Amino acid sequence: MKPYIRTTRRIIILLVIAILWFEPALSCMAVPKEKGNTTSIQIDSIYVINRNEALQLEPRLLGDNSSSNTSDFTYSSSNRSIAKVDENGLVTALKKGHTKIRITSKSNTSTYCYTRIYVGKLITKLKLNTTKKTITQGNYYMLKATVGPKRAAYKKLEYTSSNPSVAKVSTKGKITAISPGNATITVRTLDGSNLSKSCVITVTALTKKDDEETTRVFPNPFFQNNMKNNNMNLLETTEPN
Repeated sequence: MKPYIRTTRRIIILLVIAILWFEPALSCMAVPKEKGNTTSIQIDSIYVINRNEALQLEPRLLGDNSSSNTSDFTYSSSNRSIAKVDENGLVTALKKGHTKIRITSKSNTSTYCYTRIYVGKLITKLKLNTTKKTITQGNYYMLKATVGPKRAAYKKLEYTSSNPSVAKVSTKGKITAISPGNATITVRTLDGSNLSKSCVITVTALTKKDDEETTRVFPNPFFQNNMKNNNMNLLETTEPN
């Protein structure tokens, strides 16, 4: 087998694993494999429950033969030592950790979906390093969020901007100032605790002086990027009068 074929297969396998383990933020929608199959399963992709607690899954079959009856599905846990699930979709948390639950339609076994169960504590505290910030157009700002308790089971957060044309935000909280105006950056928990915090961003226009300062200190964009990549400090040199 040629090396590039083996490499391609490995990449495909890694992509499949990523799809199975890194779920959408809000819900899980099954992707039917059979041509002409228009059914799909919808369910929340993440649940956080405490040890020894029970959770009733409530999947919905959409499309042909739509149903919300839990007995119309089969359920299986990838790690029954963490959480087990019975034939009716009742999940029982056994110990700290996480597992995947596969939900399959009985009427069409090619239609299935995964949801993830995290056994542990919900987030009870969400704090931002600031609630308002002024940024000059073209600059960046890192919004930092802190959650508690430290042993919360699922700490992933969602960042959204009310006005991406003014300020956009990455999945890690990096805010980019696009154009003058105001935008609200909202940070939400995804573990079911339903906590959220906001930061008001004001973007000011890039003035001619700001542009000249940037050009004088960083006359060559390539040089600027090269310095950043090498983690070096660039000091502005004061010329003698």
